[in-house]
Amino acid sequence: MSFFQRRYLISLFYLMVATIGVVSWMNIPMELAPDAQLPSLTVTHSWGSTSPEVMEQEVTRKVEQAASRLRDVESINSTTREGFSSVTVRFRREAPVDFRSIELQEALYTIGEILPPTVIQRPISRAVPRELQAMQTFLVYSLHGDMPRRNLLELAQQRIRLPLMGIDGLAGIQLDGVREPALTIVFDTPQLELLGLRPSEIMSQVNRSLNWHSAGFTEQSSQRLSLLVPPQFITVQDIEQKRISLPGSQRQITLGDIARVEIRDYPDNQRRRINGNPALTIQFDKEPGADALSLAESIMQRVAQIQSELPPGITLRLELDNTERLREQLGELQTQSLYSLLAVFLVLLLFIRRFRAPFIILGSIVFSILISISLLLLTGLSINLLTLAGLTVAIGMIIDNAVVVFEIVNPGLPEGRDARIQHLRKQIRRAIVPVIGSTLTTIGIFIPLIFAMETNRALLVPLGTALSFTLLASVLVSLTWIPYALIWLLPAGVKERVTYKEIRKGGLFRKINLLRLFYWRRRLRWVLVAGVVAAIGVPLFAIPEPIERPGAEDVAETTLQ
Repeated sequence: MSFFQRRYLISLFYLMVATIGVVSWMNIPMELAPDAQLPSLTVTHSWGSTSPEVMEQEVTRKVEQAASRLRDVESINSTTREGFSSVTVRFRREAPVDFRSIELQEALYTIGEILPPTVIQRPISRAVPRELQAMQTFLVYSLHGDMPRRNLLELAQQRIRLPLMGIDGLAGIQLDGVREPALTIVFDTPQLELLGLRPSEIMSQVNRSLNWHSAGFTEQSSQRLSLLVPPQFITVQDIEQKRISLPGSQRQITLGDIARVEIRDYPDNQRRRINGNPALTIQFDKEPGADALSLAESIMQRVAQIQSELPPGITLRLELDNTERLREQLGELQTQSLYSLLAVFLVLLLFIRRFRAPFIILGSIVFSILISISLLLLTGLSINLLTLAGLTVAIGMIIDNAVVVFEIVNPGLPEGRDARIQHLRKQIRRAIVPVIGSTLTTIGIFIPLIFAMETNRALLVPLGTALSFTLLASVLVSLTWIPYALIWLLPAGVKERVTYKEIRKGGLFRKINLLRLFYWRRRLRWVLVAGVVAAIGVPLFAIPEPIERPGAEDVAETTLQ
């Protein structure tokens, strides 16, 4: 039995494609930019105005030695300047960077005891291509009102950060504009000189007592559990009771005997004001791969509820919503898709001059895109600006493959189904080589991306993946859907073409009303061309764009350096 005779098998396949494709479209994450974090970690340290030579000897080399013991390390690059050390660890492409970050943090805890006491370590960071750094911002709110800065910060932490951190897909909430209060130790300098104590050594001991410390790890079955030692101090009084040994003596004193420990407002390097009141910025960070649209809706709903519970005079306002751009892109894509489908339909009807051709080829487009979206969801990719660009570019190749197959197999199509099956079995072999060859040639353009720089891969691989998935799907669809449609969806008694003499005879207009359209289309073909221009050109050029008007309320915003 020929493959094209398996009517129910092919029907079931395309029914599954439609079902899985629609479900995938409803569940695939949608975000502005893909997860473009490179497989590398960067560790930075600062140490006053120390010379580069000393900084490299005392800090950079020790960090490099600790990083070299990690797994999956491909290279270690470092930069040392006056008072600054930066070490970048690059891992293999398939390495679990999140787990390597934990292991690197454990290694840094270990070498922290041998580093100079006044060296400051900054948080470990992951590299993001410059082209996508501006897209990493998700949602930004501002909180302002007639309230002291410290109280405004406490309000944001208790009413906003803590309630919202449990939302699924939210990576973190950053508060900027008001710095958290600092633990301040005011030393009695004459007494320190009398006892021979150095403030830097005492501060180093206090910092180590306030931090979590790594105690190694233990492996249980397939899991690796890190062991951490909690901080020794909880309150200010605990810090004042810290025991300090005097140099050259067995005697010990408490920190409270030589210093005063208190919490003060940290000096601000900038201050933000809105309408003359103190203000701070609340930035929401999204987890990679989370659905930006649904996450933004969840946050906005929770924020709207929080706004109603804020004290009088406190305003929580949306400053930036990057999902608006994604919504606009999706809306424009839907509008452009409708215009494109209409244009494709009319152009195919005009040049191929067969009424069934546009429907069969449009079916190829829909099924190819549904298969591609299902593959994107299966491989963990999301719908973003780059994958949308790949899908859009691939539509032209989908049409090309479908038209090539249709023009090869359709001429000379007989009337009976058995005769059509025999005809298509012969003709489809002629279409396989040009369709597969042209598709693989296009996909081959993206093979060098595998060997490109990390930044280029992060930007172009999502686009190339979406385009490749769609083109491969178009080959499968064009070689199966078009023969299936010509055999089983086209009535067996309808002829390929009908001459003008046959139209004038025997009442064919009464039997096949669609033939009237082809008759008058031939007589009035320039009217059809004018109709195509009107259908495509008028919506794009004649419809005026809406004019954006400024908002009703003007908000004054100043920054004091």
